[in-house]
Amino acid sequence: MTKTPHQKTKAALKRLVITAAVFLGLLVLMIIMRQFYTVAMFLNNTVSRSFAFIMGNASNMLPFSVFEVFVYLAIIFVLSYLTLTIVRLIRKKRLKALHSFLSILLAVLVCLTTFFMAAGFSYAQTTSPVPIFDGDISLTDFERITTHFLNDFNYLAQALDRDEHGNVIQPYTDRALSDKLNAEFNRASLPGVFNHNVNVSIFRSGRLMSEMGIAGVFFPPLSEANINALLPASSRSFVMAHEIAHARGIMREDFANDVAWYITLNSESNFIRYSGYMSAFSALIIGFEQFGEYALMDEFRNEMHPYILAERLNNRYHWSQFNMLNNFTNWINDLFLRIMGQEDGTGAYTPDFDFIEQPKRDEETGEIIYNPITNRPEITRTPIFNTLQRVFFHIYM
Repeated sequence: MTKTPHQKTKAALKRLVITAAVFLGLLVLMIIMRQFYTVAMFLNNTVSRSFAFIMGNASNMLPFSVFEVFVYLAIIFVLSYLTLTIVRLIRKKRLKALHSFLSILLAVLVCLTTFFMAAGFSYAQTTSPVPIFDGDISLTDFERITTHFLNDFNYLAQALDRDEHGNVIQPYTDRALSDKLNAEFNRASLPGVFNHNVNVSIFRSGRLMSEMGIAGVFFPPLSEANINALLPASSRSFVMAHEIAHARGIMREDFANDVAWYITLNSESNFIRYSGYMSAFSALIIGFEQFGEYALMDEFRNEMHPYILAERLNNRYHWSQFNMLNNFTNWINDLFLRIMGQEDGTGAYTPDFDFIEQPKRDEETGEIIYNPITNRPEITRTPIFNTLQRVFFHIYM
């Protein structure tokens, strides 16, 4: 018996609904399983790792950003089907309009389910994979450590070639830089970090990414790391390392930053290490504020090479040109990260700089020391160093 067009449409709708229900069920099941740490880590190290290896190697073979192509195809698909849905509604073809809408919904569910399978379990990680120094650091220690790294930072600022605007010149192609960073990852052999190499792709629509305030992006369903084509040279190594960390199984933004800082700051390449400093050195300077030593903080800032200060200003100016969609993109990213289990949302990109304040006491008697002018207790600060600062300490030690 031949089916009528109406019957065929209803049958197609039924298949769409069943398929969508299956993917939704899988997504809900994976969300539930992520709540159990042991299960989540097992699935991350087996299912997610295997998926990343297969898709990552497939993406590596192509000389362009697959994600960029996917973005434009997705936009075309959604707009086409939304238009088709509206046209069918206008023509009162409600079942066909519902079919068009469910096609969009199914595509979204497939992407979400694949995304979670590839990346969702990693968000359950509770410990950063980078080694840190866990001992006590006095102000004298901190001053000595900061001086060591400042000297290296200033040396690199003078050693690297620069363009007419004072910005460092990238000495490698993007592909060579990606290869060098992968070699650094392999040498570091950090726990929980997948060991397959990642060829970072360049998202050529740099203006679009820049207007959104995006320096780099990792898309788990393709297991492909991308950086913005317009990214300044001094930021390229760090952003690449951050996206490679995602592609190697570290999804939490704070942990991916920790890995990227550790990789770049430990590098033997002057260019890569300089990028690490450009991103991370402020964390050491702020440490003096945690001690309450504002004069020392200003002193060390003033000792930074003029090339560094000029490049920082250039980078700020670069990003100030693009802010059309920045706030909206940041809101979406913040919401996404919170949904995925990153409790502080986009705040995860920036380390906390905490300290404990308590009354100063006499070393012999233990009595509180009072200020003779204000007659109030003198206050001492004890820094609570963050992971980035302790990475610096580990490298120094």
